[in-house]
Order: sequence, then structure tokens, then C-alpha cells
Amino acid sequence: MTNAQIQNVVAMAHARGCNTFDSYDGAVYLQCQEILQREPDNADAREALENYIAYIATGERPSTGRFAEFALPLPLTDEEIAAEERSRADYIEAYRKAALVGITKGDYAAAKRFQDKHGIRSFLDVSDAELIRLADVPL
Repeated sequence: MTNAQIQNVVAMAHARGCNTFDSYDGAVYLQCQEILQREPDNADAREALENYIAYIATGERPSTGRFAEFALPLPLTDEEIAAEERSRADYIEAYRKAALVGITKGDYAAAKRFQDKHGIRSFLDVSDAELIRLADVPL
């Protein structure tokens, strides 16, 4: 699901008079639909979707049955997933570059000392060759 799809669902709910329906609600509503396309027998997604359909129709949240909504995974948009994947890739690349100069994964103190000593803001800002030159590591 995308942010635009969520905003379309929110606009649809508001057009039907459900003015308290927000982007979180829209994300869960769309997520339930996506889950049910993959897993038609998913009871939690079905129950949560039915609750959201009633919420849109009446403008009032159902007072019962909300557990199903919270049993589902956190609804993330395609944009949020892509940002998380980019962030993860950046961490992996930073660990790879730190390993070039002998810093082990998780040794944040050594990484910070190296960065401070050489005036580096991030390992991602420096090429492999430059890191090796700074560390004076033989090839």
C-alpha cells in the first residue's frame, strides 16, 4: 500500500461522514485487504476489516472486537518499507567498510575513535580506498 492509497481511503471514509477515520485507520483497512488477498482464511484480518467497514458506514468505532486489529502486523506503507530497507542497506555497508579497517561489527567505540581521528562523519561518506589509506592497512 502507498501513502496515496491510504489518503484515498481516508477521503472515501470522510466523504461517507466518518470524519474521525485517519491515516492509521486507512493503513490497517488496506493491510487487511492485502492480507486477505494472500490468506483468505485469516480470521484476524477478516474481523478487523469487518470492523473498519462498520466504522466507515456508521462513523462509530465498534466497541468490541478490536483485538483482531492489534493481532495484525504493524501496517507499513511501501514508502516506509523502502526507507527501512535503505536504512538497513546503509548499516550493512557501514559495517562492511568498518571491517576494512579492522573494526568488528558492534564495536561502536572503535568506530567512533576512527571517525574522530580522521574527521569522518560516516563510513558511508568515504571510499574503500580512502578508508584503507587512512587506516594504513596494507592491501
